[in-house]
Amino acid sequence: VMKDDQGPMLAVIPASHSVDVDRLNDLTGRHLALMPEAELARLFTDCEIGAVPAAGSAYGLPTVTDSKLLTQDEVWFEGGDHESLLRVTGSTFRRMMRKGGVGPISRHS
Repeated sequence: VMKDDQGPMLAVIPASHSVDVDRLNDLTGRHLALMPEAELARLFTDCEIGAVPAAGSAYGLPTVTDSKLLTQDEVWFEGGDHESLLRVTGSTFRRMMRKGGVGPISRHS
């Protein structure tokens, strides 16, 4: 989860990658930085700290998805805790993310 003076934004990236903040800022025209973990608890009251689901729209968050994820046959993401994973088909994931932005916002860690 990223934030700036406009508020929070969810960046959905592959687990093996890290957010490329410069690319994300160029894509969104914002000045985003990682949100401190303590602030995440206030946004995601029904989730364990650090287990943010990819469904930013369910929390009213603008969301940008890394374009690499939209080419996958299936996508796995945390279900709000560190024990549950949700698996969706690629087409379902693309439908889930269709209202947000898309771009190359990550780099391999």
